Amino acid sequence: MTNCAAALALLLAMALMAATCDAPVDTPVAIPTPGSAAADRVALVALYHATDGPNWTDNRNWLTDVHIGAWFGVTTVRGRVTELRLDENQLTGTIPSTLGRLTNLRKLSLTWNQLTGAIPPDLGHLAQLQELVLGHNQLTGTIPSTLSGLTNLKTLWLSWNQLTGAIQPDLAHLTQLQDLGLSNNQLSGAIPSWLGSLGNLHSLSLEENQLSGAIPRILGDLHRLRHLNLAANHLQGPIPRELGLLASLEVLDLADNQLRGDLPPELGGLSRLTSLTLARNRLQGEIPPELGRLTNLRRLSLDGNQLRGTIPPQLGSLTHLRELSLRDNRLDGKVPSDLGHLANLQHVNLGSTNRLTGCLPARLRNARFNDLEELELPFCWYTS
Repeated sequence: MTNCAAALALLLAMALMAATCDAPVDTPVAIPTPGSAAADRVALVALYHATDGPNWTDNRNWLTDVHIGAWFGVTTVRGRVTELRLDENQLTGTIPSTLGRLTNLRKLSLTWNQLTGAIPPDLGHLAQLQELVLGHNQLTGTIPSTLSGLTNLKTLWLSWNQLTGAIQPDLAHLTQLQDLGLSNNQLSGAIPSWLGSLGNLHSLSLEENQLSGAIPRILGDLHRLRHLNLAANHLQGPIPRELGLLASLEVLDLADNQLRGDLPPELGGLSRLTSLTLARNRLQGEIPPELGRLTNLRRLSLDGNQLRGTIPPQLGSLTHLRELSLRDNRLDGKVPSDLGHLANLQHVNLGSTNRLTGCLPARLRNARFNDLEELELPFCWYTS
């Protein structure tokens, strides 16, 4: 049966049920035309019943005779539904497949509810969709490969659910995508290299999953990327030097993995970076002095690795820095007096397994949160 025939069959069945309950047998039945305002109303009614509409936080005008554009969370243009936003509205139950018949829909956001079950494959029929936001629910199952049909999609945010399986290769067709959020699920397998072909990406969030393998070097081709978060997975291997090519990057978080090797000095070329978090990996070697070129940096977290050598004095050039965490490494030598230039520090952690010597710049005492007492070092008598 074709999709069109299936749709007509469903609408006919619904109309016949209504007729059986509320009308005489000989009453004519009006079947909504697919792709019409009447068909949109049928799809919305199905959502209401599937997600316990009577107990929503706000269900103003739903199931009334007023135009569906006046129903809470619904936006229409020329009678057709173009936006459906029911965030934080106590929706429970499953997402009905009938939403796939809102063929003029451009934005669908059902985040921060208690939705369960799978993401309906029928959502892949929403060819005009630009935003699909289903995060902060309890959705399960795999990411439907049918979503590859959403070629106009700019935002796909499915974070904070219980999704499993691999990141589907079919999603490589979403070339207009700007924001991809799949974090805080149970996704497994490797980070697919085809992500490097999504040249419009601004944000890529894959943290808090069960992803494994190496970080693909081709991610360095995402020149518009501003936010890259791969933290708290099972990633191995080195940090690709190619990430130093991400000239627009502002946030890089690779913490809580099993990454090895040296810190690439190429990361010092990320001039827009405000946060660099590489903590709790197995990184070795010395801290590259090139990191001192990251003059917009607010956070530098390298704690919990196996870094050796001295603290580069060039870090004293990071005058916007608010957090400096080098704790639990194998650093030694004198604490550079240049760290006294970091007047904005609020967090500083240098202790535990490090073996630092000398004296501490007096200004570090101003950091509200610090572990300086562990070092058992005096403060320098001079003003830094």
